[in-house]
Amino acid sequence: MSARHASVLAILILAVFLAACSSDGAGETADAAGAADAGSRFDGGQADGGTGTGDAGADAGASDAGAVEDSGADAGEDAGADAGRPTAWIQVDTATVAKKLDPLVNGSGIEIENNAQGLGAEMLLDRGFEWDRPWLQSKGWETWYFFKDDGVEADVEWVTDRVFQGTHSFKFSLTQMQTDKSAGIAQGGLGVVKDREYVFSFWGQHDGHESQWAAVALMDLGVEPPELLADPQIMQIDPAVNKWVWYSAELTPERSTAEAAVAFLVPYPSFMWIDSFSFSPKDARHGIWPELISAFKEAKVAAVRLGGISADGYDWAMGLGPRDKRGVSRSAFADTFLDVDKVVRYMPYYHDVGTDEFLDFCKEIGAEALITANFPLGSQAAANWVEYTNRPSPGLQSGIDEGWKPDSYRSADKAPAGYFAWLREFHGHKDPWRVKYWEVGNELWDEELPEPGSLKGSQNLSNYAVKAREFAVAMKAVDPAIQVGACTSQLPVPGSWDYRSGWNKKVLEIAGDSIDFLAPHFYAPGDFDYDAEAAGAPETTYLKIAGTAPFYAQELAKVQKDIDDWKAGAGGKDVKIAVTEYNVWHGVLEYISAFDNNRLRSVIANAAFRNVNARGPVWMGNFYSLVNHPFGMLDWQADSKAGGKPLLGGNYLLQKFVADHFAPNVHATSVQSPTYTAALWTLPELEAEVLDAVAATNAAGDTMIIIVVNRAYWLPEGIDTEIDLGGFSGASAKAYVLTGASHEVYNSIAAPGEIHLEEETVPINGSKLDYTFRHFSVTAVEVRK
Repeated sequence: MSARHASVLAILILAVFLAACSSDGAGETADAAGAADAGSRFDGGQADGGTGTGDAGADAGASDAGAVEDSGADAGEDAGADAGRPTAWIQVDTATVAKKLDPLVNGSGIEIENNAQGLGAEMLLDRGFEWDRPWLQSKGWETWYFFKDDGVEADVEWVTDRVFQGTHSFKFSLTQMQTDKSAGIAQGGLGVVKDREYVFSFWGQHDGHESQWAAVALMDLGVEPPELLADPQIMQIDPAVNKWVWYSAELTPERSTAEAAVAFLVPYPSFMWIDSFSFSPKDARHGIWPELISAFKEAKVAAVRLGGISADGYDWAMGLGPRDKRGVSRSAFADTFLDVDKVVRYMPYYHDVGTDEFLDFCKEIGAEALITANFPLGSQAAANWVEYTNRPSPGLQSGIDEGWKPDSYRSADKAPAGYFAWLREFHGHKDPWRVKYWEVGNELWDEELPEPGSLKGSQNLSNYAVKAREFAVAMKAVDPAIQVGACTSQLPVPGSWDYRSGWNKKVLEIAGDSIDFLAPHFYAPGDFDYDAEAAGAPETTYLKIAGTAPFYAQELAKVQKDIDDWKAGAGGKDVKIAVTEYNVWHGVLEYISAFDNNRLRSVIANAAFRNVNARGPVWMGNFYSLVNHPFGMLDWQADSKAGGKPLLGGNYLLQKFVADHFAPNVHATSVQSPTYTAALWTLPELEAEVLDAVAATNAAGDTMIIIVVNRAYWLPEGIDTEIDLGGFSGASAKAYVLTGASHEVYNSIAAPGEIHLEEETVPINGSKLDYTFRHFSVTAVEVRK
């Protein structure tokens, strides 16, 4: 293609976009493709909606903060605060080590669906044209927009008769013999960074008699009129009949924008099918955003759990092999908050991040992997997954000599020994991954459980326990070195599932000799009736959240007692506790956003939960979740549009804060401070200390770290505290304070430092020191000999 032709094409693309973005022109193209909102300018508007929710909550909270502050102050006075500044005492027992803390307590988790919540660097939605478009449009959403030059007709459609993967492809039928005319398909809402290289690719099939060209352009829709961000790239299309061919081009934007759109154009005449589009940064590592690898490595995430709500609908074999050939699937298991029909019919997901990408990510950030096996798929599929990740391959040629092919056996098939390990090598990973930790299903304590091999049927507790044992035995037969966990009952919170006291006992009775840990989940305050009115009362919610940490500790003690009783009665082996999901719960998904879970009040609550995990019977703790979720510690969907730098959300800062101040030798610590009464809906009220503390020393024994959470937002003067280190004599002390101006603040693109870290030197006198813990704070007091 000549330079002159490329120049003409650039002008043509600009004209096309000007027409498509105008109300009249867009209306015509919307009719041609069935689009619901012609004036959307390739933007679904979802990001702004989330921001609005967060801001609305903040504004609503500010309007009645005074009344709650008064009630909180009364609570503090009723709890015994003097007329002056409140006083507290912390006593550390350094004579003995109460617990050896495993670094795995500082873990997190990720869902496998939806491109692993955006962990994967694919930037396009519905890149294979699989989503149900009428349903999306009924919700006011759109992914792809068809456009064409004025005055021409075009036959374009989502078709099923010729596809590269999945069930649909996109077909252009542009048969009018008109020169210098074109049509195309575009997707907007993309954030690109100046001078960063991006790769656009697709699979195409052209049934013409001679080659033709196609082009890809990157546009900036954030300016008026829209402009090109990079020179359009021309690709020669192979005319081979009935043959799918892969094409790619590189684009480098000349400036950053959150309003980019990528457009694919074909000329008249044209007759071709396209499928499996992709647009991602060239520097992606193992298909993962490099920014996220760096962020989570810096935060020292010690373990990452794969699979939550999506675990029991995920067929792991779908995520293997070349990314564009993995196909598309529909979630087969839905949480009670979601409409199953919507999940199954309308929102299929691509397997861009599979087992190998996930394990590459864990290796990159230095984290152990915890994989949740699909319960309905059965124990054979779980055992095959263990073989894929952990067993040595018999050798690539050996498998070929046996006649093995990548599709010889499915994930749940009984295959010859070594086949799935060979499959891993076939897909480019000769060495085993050695995944140590596995879990049998996710949150299966409900009375209606999926029967393995089916999504229907009632399953009682005894059957889950039997199946959990079956899973563990089958998986350990493949690799005896792994550790396998079973679901426990949900730890009770108001409005949540009832605590089934018999669950743990039955699982231990039947499967205890085969499993290695129980996996409870905890969300607080767990009010499923949370609504818009509750969103306007953040202080009330804060008090309930803060009060759940001591309740959480009580319930963990009950789980440990179940284990201890079983061990005493059956002479059983040690079974640990891994809280594989915990976080603050702000109600049904309709009313929450990433802002709520990263407000300082939520950070303070999660800090208290982390303290409970540190001093309690918890071996592994997985904060839910890493990224791009109402519960995520980073909102990369927004950050990547704002310049490509991760915004350090409150819970991300907390993760890094705790990991930076990790010490393994936990000492018994007693606290006396002002208290308050925590009203927990239907549960008995709890009298809670406003200070929560855990103390530990490092392996060398020359540093003590005390992490203190001050939950008393109503005491703005802070709490004067005398700290007795129990004979640990320090030469110097510093305080590292994670804080903000209000418990309602959160970090945003506009104000990234609302929650921030401060440091100060603390005077010390041998083994004693005085310190004032300010309100809205999580503090690490570090004492060095």
